[in-house]
Amino acid sequence: MAEESKNDKYIICSKCRSKYINDEEHINKDFGYTRLEERYKTCVRCRARNKINSKTYKEKHLEQIKVRYESQKEEAKEYRKQYREKNADMLKEYERARDSIKVNCPNCNCEVVKRKLNRHLQSQKCKSYVKPIENRELELSLKFINSYPFPSFKYVSNLVHHDLSLWAEYSKKNHICVKIMYERINDKEIVKSFAERIGNFRALQAAFYILQHVMRENTGGDPINAEAFYMILDKFKLHVEGVHGWLN
Repeated sequence: MAEESKNDKYIICSKCRSKYINDEEHINKDFGYTRLEERYKTCVRCRARNKINSKTYKEKHLEQIKVRYESQKEEAKEYRKQYREKNADMLKEYERARDSIKVNCPNCNCEVVKRKLNRHLQSQKCKSYVKPIENRELELSLKFINSYPFPSFKYVSNLVHHDLSLWAEYSKKNHICVKIMYERINDKEIVKSFAERIGNFRALQAAFYILQHVMRENTGGDPINAEAFYMILDKFKLHVEGVHGWLN
């Protein structure tokens, strides 16, 4: 990673070993930050050079890369097969250890394997479990959600690609989180837990705007649908309060 000198006056790029001044202005200019607000390990010049070199190499050697990939494809397949056969007991033990960690589903309270919780939450069994409806808000929101399922990642990406600030923050992982939050909008614990899985405040804000933009078209001028839609947005904002610094 990028190194800092003993007196912290300079930062050294881990690739080209160039020195840069260690203050906020120069770090933003010479290194930049990742989406997780961590400083890059290499400077902007090295990263730009790597992109150019990588692209140039692929363009020059594209046919050789394809030939090498095809020639090694069967070999790699056979190697993986032999590895699984040779280490069958170890792999079974590893899977058994992973499957031994279980948690209770926050929606239907079933005991499920922890690593399969996301899949369970999207299963028909879990979705079919509906907590008792206590008031009109729950009834309207559930009816809207069941009538208008959240669209696919491809559809949403095509819909918001013109807005770079939203499109840049929207990944497949965030899409799954927003989809589950929308489908479980009446459960504060689930909405909050999946909001925490979305990287940072900007990504969470983008998720809210995308939900608003995508689902608004389903209101269709119907006052009942419009009421349910705005109830869902209000619950989203209420449930994520405090996550990544979100304030209502």
